Amino acid sequence: MKMKMNGITALSLSALMLWGLSGCQPPPQERVAVLVSGDLEPDNKSVDKKNNNDVYTEDIESLQVTLTEIVLDQANTPPLSPGEGEPETGGKIVVFSGSVDLEMRDLIGVSELISEADIPAGRYTKIRLAIENPRLTLVSDPETVITDIQTTANGHLFVSEEFEVPAGQDSLILLDFQGLHLVKTGNGKYVWTPQLRAEISVEAADVQVQGAIESIDTEADTLMLLPDSGSDAVLVDYAAAAIYLPEDTDTATGTEADLVAGAAVIVEGELNVSGEITATAVWILPI
Repeated sequence: MKMKMNGITALSLSALMLWGLSGCQPPPQERVAVLVSGDLEPDNKSVDKKNNNDVYTEDIESLQVTLTEIVLDQANTPPLSPGEGEPETGGKIVVFSGSVDLEMRDLIGVSELISEADIPAGRYTKIRLAIENPRLTLVSDPETVITDIQTTANGHLFVSEEFEVPAGQDSLILLDFQGLHLVKTGNGKYVWTPQLRAEISVEAADVQVQGAIESIDTEADTLMLLPDSGSDAVLVDYAAAAIYLPEDTDTATGTEADLVAGAAVIVEGELNVSGEITATAVWILPI
């Protein structure tokens, strides 16, 4: 079930009420966009002989997983000096809750926009992800979908790293799946141990977003895109974009007239920190 983000979660509202009762001003709410990418290229196959059970990217037809939640842990104590132990954890802010399928091979070199949310500015100590239902097909047998795949900590991944969401500006949170880390065990099962890296940025990022066109403004060469992840509509500037029809492969033959409300598309381009995408390509999907 897709869930629409309303910007401020119930946890955020509770925090605001507590701030009000204490007589203090609540921290400012800042817009963040959460993106996921994948760096799945393993070591060179001819060189890495340490584990003959490793599954390499070139052997994979498809590797999909369902992302169900992204949570940020707030810090409610000042930064610590070295050797002072762990910071005290504040509230937990849910920036995505729903169900979105990720094709890991498609995330090599590009990021997928998962959600946008308004969260309190300030310090955070951890990012948590929940994934489920990994599905694998191999080049050697593309008709067989392998679902017996064990994941790290039953699909609960996290990045323990302090970072700051600055006040007065929008930010991008980029979550990167580092390496493939897929192994076939001796009993024929698979173990996938994805590792995450987090990056907080105030610069634009290359993205890929799949969704439906909500509306078109042909005079401004823009469209509003409703992402399949269920997040809020995103403004897309398609003025310089190549438009690919469903039957197109290498050469784009589509025109602005092919962009109609309700059409399912994939938009590739650059997401800036204000949440707008400057598209380089728009792929119209078959009905």
